[in-house]
Amino acid sequence: MAEAADQRNGPIASVNQSGEQEEKVDLNQTSVLSDCKSFIEKVSSFFNHETLSDVIIQVGEQSYFAHKFVLANGSDVLKTMLYENRWNDCDSSLITLNETEECQAVFEPFLKFFYTATIELNLANVIGILCLADKYDVRALKHLCQSYMVDHCKSPRLENIQNALIWYPWSKALHLKCLHNQSKATIAWNAKDIMSSPDWLSMEYEFLLDMLSSSDLIIQSELELYEAVQRWLLHILEKHDTEIFMEYCYKLLQLVRFPRMPIMNLHTVEQSQLAHNDSVKEFLTAQLGHAYRFHSLCMAPIKDIQEEFLDLRYQPRDYLDSQVDSVRIQNTMRYAMQVEVKTSPSPLPDQRRDAEWKLSYRRIASTGVWSLHIQCQDATLNNNNAAYESTVIIYDTSDKIIQVVKPEKACCRRGQAEIIDVPLEVTGAGKTMVILIKPVISVRKPD
Repeated sequence: MAEAADQRNGPIASVNQSGEQEEKVDLNQTSVLSDCKSFIEKVSSFFNHETLSDVIIQVGEQSYFAHKFVLANGSDVLKTMLYENRWNDCDSSLITLNETEECQAVFEPFLKFFYTATIELNLANVIGILCLADKYDVRALKHLCQSYMVDHCKSPRLENIQNALIWYPWSKALHLKCLHNQSKATIAWNAKDIMSSPDWLSMEYEFLLDMLSSSDLIIQSELELYEAVQRWLLHILEKHDTEIFMEYCYKLLQLVRFPRMPIMNLHTVEQSQLAHNDSVKEFLTAQLGHAYRFHSLCMAPIKDIQEEFLDLRYQPRDYLDSQVDSVRIQNTMRYAMQVEVKTSPSPLPDQRRDAEWKLSYRRIASTGVWSLHIQCQDATLNNNNAAYESTVIIYDTSDKIIQVVKPEKACCRRGQAEIIDVPLEVTGAGKTMVILIKPVISVRKPD
């Protein structure tokens, strides 16, 4: 009987007229069905409707009929306000919320989201809605706002670059990691244009601190960055007293990587306007001293000195001056070809290039992924090693950066090659692939 019960409740097999056993049918198999659209339509009909309303939300001069359960379901903050006794208004049918004018203007679509689970976002309303979503801990809406902002601050559109500059401080204040990473990348990729724009002089001091701390800035050279910082500081001197000017000079100039400048560029800094300003001349001279010390000692086989030069101020950014090769992406003649390129023979930012490398390019036609092989030659080696950083930059048809691939620092030995895979994120949009190779300090491990 137990066996028969098992057969009734489990898979059933039948035998056809030919005596063959047919496929088993599992009577316990279930399907999950839903009617979400109809449910949302019914719930949305109660938005700002007096029917079954048990609370009125007052925001500025506008009031809204609402339902405590719906609000509590979408926001833990509102749930606490509406149901916990520690809030004075928890038993009141009228809740007054104090919001800024910007948030008042978008409170209706914010409230409607609780009933419809949809939101119409644009550049004008996204900040206000994001602030409300953050204040009342509406996580789903906060996520949607962040996704919208990430999509609208991607390089290379000029409007998106402006969005990245505006939204960057919001990403920090509200701990929006994805937005922070995207806006930071867009700013880094377009640093040259940002520094040369009329808006540069009106940038906030905190923004410059963050920007100068980044190793991912794509700029022509460190001298270009110094000259942009100098313009900003001299503009500050015109508007503020000497004390503020000096404070900003000390903080910002420490972040300029003078050791990454060739000797001739250091001489240019010595002749610059800031170098002749009595308030900062001594401090700037001390910063240049670090650079000259690096030029003198960076190749010395002394471990303590090499470890000192691992500090951030001695590390390179993505200087376009360190470009070694450029490939037109649609140029199939470069597939599987090997080219010889040259860099500085040491981590010194030397204008002399006699260290030899070999690059070879491969492309997988089915996926569109480029594979770049980087191999150092004997003239490049120091104690049988060559420590370096590489960066691959993809430009579009307007010569704007649309993608950057930056592997970790590598250490290459004789006969070895580093392989960098470059999957093109936007198919057909890439025009040129630029390769940067930057020799860096590497502390030799004891034998």
